Amino acid sequence: MTQQQNKKRIKLFILTGIAALVLIGAPLVWRAFEQSQAEPDPFLTTDVAEQEPAAAVPAEASQTTSDEQSDAPAESTLDPDSVSTIDIEPMGITISYVRGIPGFEFVVKRTATGTQYVQFLSPDLAGETCTDDEGTFAAIIKNPTSEEDQATITDSVTVEGDEYGLSLDSDNCTSNQELFAEYQDSFSEAFSLLRLIPADLDS
Repeated sequence: MTQQQNKKRIKLFILTGIAALVLIGAPLVWRAFEQSQAEPDPFLTTDVAEQEPAAAVPAEASQTTSDEQSDAPAESTLDPDSVSTIDIEPMGITISYVRGIPGFEFVVKRTATGTQYVQFLSPDLAGETCTDDEGTFAAIIKNPTSEEDQATITDSVTVEGDEYGLSLDSDNCTSNQELFAEYQDSFSEAFSLLRLIPADLDS
């Protein structure tokens, strides 16, 4: 085989290799060019959009939990068997008191500013030192806003956005201060158990 034939074979081999590289590389180059001109990957955009709200959700959930906890009445340590309840239907609430006190009466009223409240009284507590004393020992005021109402509140509880304040009367008028104190203690100790009357029972 002559030297000239060898050179021709080498050239043919080189040209064949170049052609093969062009055939293989051209689609890859074209694909890379298309990708560089294409719109951003929509899945990547979606991931970023999902991450932003996802970061915000725990904060909102934490805030909701905090609000619900602050809005919920405090748990009572009273023995449930030692507590009785009574529904105050005009106000839509159920109040609790510790058993052991004699019977009592209640009446729902409104202040001059329209604030609704329930007044608790017992004829056994009525004295003669005050004019027309009815033996009132406590009241529960719904959303006390006036300074006059706020000044009488000794305890309060918030239930589903509404505040209920416990107002304890002075014992200056009663004819039986010991029994008067028992009534007030009974209501004070169980005041945190105040609840709304369930809707199906209130209808």
